[in-house]
Amino acid sequence: MFDIDRSIFKQYDIRGVFRENLHVETAYLIGKGFATYLNKRDIHSVVTGHDNRLSSEILYQAMINGILESGCDVIDIGLTVTPVIDYSWYELKAPATVMLTASHSPSRYNGCKMAVEKNLIYGDELQKIYDLIKIGRFTKGKGTRTFAPINVNYYRYILRTIKLKRQIKLVLDCGNGTGSVVAPQIFHDIGCSQMLYHCISDGSFPNHDPYPQKIEGYKDHFIRELKTGKYDMGVALDGDCDRMGIFDEKGNFIENDKIIYLHAREILKEQKGATFVVNVAVSQGIIDKIKELGGKVVIWKTGPPHMLPMMKKVDAMLGGEISGHLAFAHRYFGYDDGIYTACRTIELLSRGDKKISEYFNDLPKYYSTPEFRIFAGEDNKFKAIENIYNYLKNDKKLEIENVDGLRVNTEIGWYLIRTSQTEPLVTGRVEGKNPDNLQILKKTVVDLLKSENIELDWECPITKH
Repeated sequence: MFDIDRSIFKQYDIRGVFRENLHVETAYLIGKGFATYLNKRDIHSVVTGHDNRLSSEILYQAMINGILESGCDVIDIGLTVTPVIDYSWYELKAPATVMLTASHSPSRYNGCKMAVEKNLIYGDELQKIYDLIKIGRFTKGKGTRTFAPINVNYYRYILRTIKLKRQIKLVLDCGNGTGSVVAPQIFHDIGCSQMLYHCISDGSFPNHDPYPQKIEGYKDHFIRELKTGKYDMGVALDGDCDRMGIFDEKGNFIENDKIIYLHAREILKEQKGATFVVNVAVSQGIIDKIKELGGKVVIWKTGPPHMLPMMKKVDAMLGGEISGHLAFAHRYFGYDDGIYTACRTIELLSRGDKKISEYFNDLPKYYSTPEFRIFAGEDNKFKAIENIYNYLKNDKKLEIENVDGLRVNTEIGWYLIRTSQTEPLVTGRVEGKNPDNLQILKKTVVDLLKSENIELDWECPITKH
């Protein structure tokens, strides 16, 4: 029997390198394992879709064959973005879904995101699927395959709910990702004039990875165009469109916690005392400002599998994290959607005459870094955080929150060091009360990581991996 590599079963999804540890046979077994997992829960239908990576079509067909042979019916959306798969939870009443994608990862990667009854499968539940595959005792049957191309229904829903007061001049970069097949039309039809970059679907990602937080990939075209002063804002989408990056009219990347604040402030005008869920990397200044405006803030673990259930638990109107996953329950369904988040931001901007950069003038002045995402190795990343915690925990001057990695509060600011759950990376950021404080804390983080043989260069805070 073909031996499947357990290392591709990450904390939040399945992700590997095509023809290295993710093969056609792997996808077939994943299909059989997922169908068996569903059948054991008396679920016998699954909605499926795939992104535009060069490996996606062949892997997708193999996965579907595995699902069908194990007795589950397939409702096939085909080429789509992850938010459309999530939209099928409501449009098609999908009891289970699987999206074949590797999100923002380089083109050689691929994988799967799975959900059951509107809940993402992660952690131990994902490992159960691996265990079923390893045992090889699959359910058997002959499922049926039907097609439901609902991209157009998603498009129509957004057009019904997003209303601009004036035209917004937009620069859009899809990174040649799957957003290329849906996003330009949506932004055009809600009322944007656009300059398009890399909006032709090409799963080899010939220009740059579809990864908005890797700003260096956007400097030579997208940012340069914004700097001409002819546009209101810029939008960059990741590979499967569950997250985005917003740039101001001057070409500056707007940290995503500021986008959370932008929308929280507007929601609080309608719903006094509304609750918001944010991850541990969000600026303390933004948390304090939302509270000052009467909002409630829940600081929680990073990743949609954690954020979305917590939003439901506390009845939050919006959830978000620094990486660009924003989920609106206010006027929407409560899952992370980069296209919808961009549309809401465009809509908000169209209601007034201010430039987007001016919407943040009322924020308290803190000095912070972007999120760093640096290679640490799959085996080393967890041990490194454990060692750093053991080193810091006896320092009485520090207040350490370890709900998700280490958020270390000091007298001069705070810093975060945590492990990525989907990649062999250590991530985090630093925020100081003044520029000198920021430099001290940046050096502290560099030294702590260096003690674990992890090199952080603040001039290049996102490394290749």
